[in-house]
Amino acid sequence: AAVEEAVNAERVASVAPAELLALDLAAAAPEEALPPQVPFCLELRPERCATALAFYLEAQMGEEGGPGARKVSMAPTAACGRQRPRHVVLHLPAPGPPPARALRLPAAEFPKLEGHFSADWGQGGKHLAISVKLTARREGGSELHSSAALCVA
Repeated sequence: AAVEEAVNAERVASVAPAELLALDLAAAAPEEALPPQVPFCLELRPERCATALAFYLEAQMGEEGGPGARKVSMAPTAACGRQRPRHVVLHLPAPGPPPARALRLPAAEFPKLEGHFSADWGQGGKHLAISVKLTARREGGSELHSSAALCVA
């Protein structure tokens, strides 16, 4: 299930974020803003456990470091206290028969997550459909697969 919540940066399991899309809004066609099957890879911090994926927007206006450059980021922060939701958190299900259980990937066992992110307009543009397919490989080589989808109205 997708949940809008504030994520504290100290709870993030990945070493760095994965960029899913870089787009020049002045020159892009509308269909370029909805990526089909974009691959991503996240290296995890060894002492952490991954249970969900957090998606957020980061926009750069003007050349980075140039005069008049502006940056907007909805990335998780280390700020304490009550925050407004700045991103969407997609909790992934563990593989197996119902009832669904939450996925828990200890980074000591699964040091890297790989997957594909897709987005498109569903039901004639009435909502945004997002789907994620995830593969986690154990050090020994066996794989664990999970997938999830959500609609944003």
